Amino acid sequence: MESEKPPILLVTGVSGSGKTTIGSLLAGRLGWEYAEADSFHPRANIEKMAAGHPLTDEDRWPWLDAIGAWIDATGAKGRPGVVTSSALKRVYRDRLRTGRPQVRLIYLDADRDLVARRLTARNGHFFPPALLDTQFADLEPPAADEHPVRIPVDEDPLAIAERLIRAEHLEAVEAAHDAEVGDAAGSYFGSDLDDDSGSGSDDSSFSGSGSGAGSDSGPASGSGSVLGSGSASGSSITTSTTDKEPTA
Repeated sequence: MESEKPPILLVTGVSGSGKTTIGSLLAGRLGWEYAEADSFHPRANIEKMAAGHPLTDEDRWPWLDAIGAWIDATGAKGRPGVVTSSALKRVYRDRLRTGRPQVRLIYLDADRDLVARRLTARNGHFFPPALLDTQFADLEPPAADEHPVRIPVDEDPLAIAERLIRAEHLEAVEAAHDAEVGDAAGSYFGSDLDDDSGSGSDDSSFSGSGSGAGSDSGPASGSGSVLGSGSASGSSITTSTTDKEPTA
């Protein structure tokens, strides 16, 4: 059933809000598939942004469709995953989520001044700080009917990732995947064990090849019983402010 596909966390927010850092931490911590939104941009988009020109909707549609294709391919493999995307407008998020009830929306709510400091300090990225104003001009924060998990970006990234895992019970999701994989393995190898053949019980046959942080250690299948279709009301994870500023 569609609602039982493994969950996909869609980590959104403006450039510099910490999507890559927090998304990769989540994937690595959970052993889920991971994909970075920038890797789906065609070369023309990257060159356009590097030159200081904002992308249009027409520029973004192929990029969003490529991310959607990754979500579908990951689900087809029976894998949970984490993928980042600015997804600034409601129409962009709808394009990624329509027909994909397993996608859970995570919104990194970052203060403009914090993002400006991060972008100024960031080296080697094609997105110039000069485009920050266009990001906030386009930004349509997720509405309540999108059932987002809203995370204030005011704490160390690792602390935010751990808080999110606890608040969304993601370790319970992971345990459910592990249990399903164990049941499948017992069923598959049951006849061999009965006749003492003793072959073919290597657990490594159930690990995914994966991509991104920690993707080769996660479960091979699982249901979205906790994250489900995102039908629960939107939530906010309140974090305490510390002196340690997260990196982008």
